[in-house]
Amino acid sequence: MRILFLITLCLIIFSNTAFAGEIYTWTDKKGVEHITTTPPPEYAKVKDRSTFKRDDPRQIEAFQRKQKAAIDKGFTGWQARQTKTPTVRETQGPREDKCKGVSDKWKDAYREYNEEKNRNNSGKPSSKEKSLRAAMFKAQEEEHACIFSPENIESGRVYVEKTTVTIKRGK
Repeated sequence: MRILFLITLCLIIFSNTAFAGEIYTWTDKKGVEHITTTPPPEYAKVKDRSTFKRDDPRQIEAFQRKQKAAIDKGFTGWQARQTKTPTVRETQGPREDKCKGVSDKWKDAYREYNEEKNRNNSGKPSSKEKSLRAAMFKAQEEEHACIFSPENIESGRVYVEKTTVTIKRGK
């Protein structure tokens, strides 16, 4: 086991020389292709001769600084895009929140509907569950009507973005 470790260690230490200097690709008389760091024999047909040099540590450091600056710049841009538009409740004061009662009504209806749904084990919605569901959707519509009222949109308390979606159907 120690011998294998020493051989591996030697290969790692001395393999660095393969990355600096010239690498030759050549074919011998039998047609066998060789890739070596030593020059081929004179009779060999040289296919490729590539020269490589090690990067200077200063060049590596400069590249890493440039790469880090690019990453930081991208992250800063991403952070700037993550700022969110305040909602109606964030821009209105506690006394000014006209939609609070409507919002609480929707939350209560949602909670009641889910409680009834969880109680019902038959797999079929009960009549009470259906009526609570209808009440929940009605309360949600009222909340949206309040939040997206022309007054809130005109005052800038709600940001409205129009999006067009085109759906192409296959043959």
